[in-house]
Amino acid sequence: MSRPRVILLLVALSLALVSCSQNAAAPSGQALVKRLPDGAEGVDLVKGGLRLKNGYKFVQDTDTTFAITRTSDGQNVLTGACTCKSSGGCVAELREGVIVCEAVNCSDCGLDLMIGGATTRIIKY
Repeated sequence: MSRPRVILLLVALSLALVSCSQNAAAPSGQALVKRLPDGAEGVDLVKGGLRLKNGYKFVQDTDTTFAITRTSDGQNVLTGACTCKSSGGCVAELREGVIVCEAVNCSDCGLDLMIGGATTRIIKY
């Protein structure tokens, strides 16, 4: 193979690998609240999900449930879940610092926060 062909082949392979390695885009979600409920520590409401603040960690509990903990003392400060009101599932994920829900055969997937015994749906996917 000639040198220009080898270079073109390497460039094409590199571009293909970069394309395949990109994280999937966050699912588009519709915020159902203008601000988070009082007591929602460690996250900010952003387009498509909840952004984890510095000093806090996302801890996956099950496929659908999670907790937010303070990194300074390991204390859980917030719990949440991705729920599906219809059949199917809704999976919690952390993507580039943003907590999102990914619908799996679910037409009504949502991100819920549990604060002070109350559950509030924050985002619908």
